[in-house]
Amino acid sequence: MGFNLSDIQDEGKYKDIAEESVFNDYLKQVFEYTLIKEQDGLLIITDFGKDSLTSKIKYKFFYSNVTLFENVTAKGELHTFSFKEVFDLKSQIDLDRSSNSKNIIEDSNLKKSLQYQLFEDDIFKGELLEIFESSSSVNYTNFELTCLLIPHINKFNIKLFLNGVEKPDLNHLVTGLQNLSLKEELNHKGKFYHILNSDISIDVDIIAEFNDLWNWKELAENKSIEWSKTEIFNLFKNNGDGSIWKSVSENAPIDTIKLVIEGYVDYWDWRTLTLRFDNDFIFKSVNKFSWDFEELSTKEIDFVIKLL
Repeated sequence: MGFNLSDIQDEGKYKDIAEESVFNDYLKQVFEYTLIKEQDGLLIITDFGKDSLTSKIKYKFFYSNVTLFENVTAKGELHTFSFKEVFDLKSQIDLDRSSNSKNIIEDSNLKKSLQYQLFEDDIFKGELLEIFESSSSVNYTNFELTCLLIPHINKFNIKLFLNGVEKPDLNHLVTGLQNLSLKEELNHKGKFYHILNSDISIDVDIIAEFNDLWNWKELAENKSIEWSKTEIFNLFKNNGDGSIWKSVSENAPIDTIKLVIEGYVDYWDWRTLTLRFDNDFIFKSVNKFSWDFEELSTKEIDFVIKLL
């Protein structure tokens, strides 16, 4: 195309303002794609411009905020892990301002993850991605999942649900080797809650196995607890604070307490034991243990006189 852009009079003709406007529009587009640059009053082709003449491809460059999703609890997802399908999270690019940077960051894993989350490998939905500069800020979103354990040949298979819908991608992720400790933790917690919600007798071995998960006060009040093995009191001593011993004193069978009473003198709630124990045992040990004398004073008058 020929453009009449000269400011010099030529055979009585002057530049065409309309043609100059059209030319400047074309020029602006070439600048936008970093194909040329201005240097000392001249327009010079750039390296991108030279590449474009050969490849027939041109690029625009932007600084932008990009949302990149990563699983935190379960790690190691493939770049094709669909956060959109699993969590209904959609990545996006918020264009800010243009850039002409050429220092490409070679991080293929990061680029693959972003490419998939933005365009899902659909060449008709977006462009090819290159990363030139990177800085990040981290935000966390928590999702409440339901974990179902299914017994299978002396082990448990795991199924994870979000809002009642099974998420196979999460099942596959959690069962990977990189998340072995997480899988074991889910198994551990699943068996624990199964025990809590069933009629299984809770003996000293079960208490020891789930030592890290008990609410010790609620455990002492649990009607399914099996108190027959006296080691159970040592577990309460080593794991619960002083406040749980009122519950232990209220719920452990008297006959079992009698077997271990001397070993936990500083832990019992003596007011509770004074109310529960028979007069004969109290009388024989009145000078040995810290019975509550205010409670004793309310018992039968003959027994009180006998104590005095």
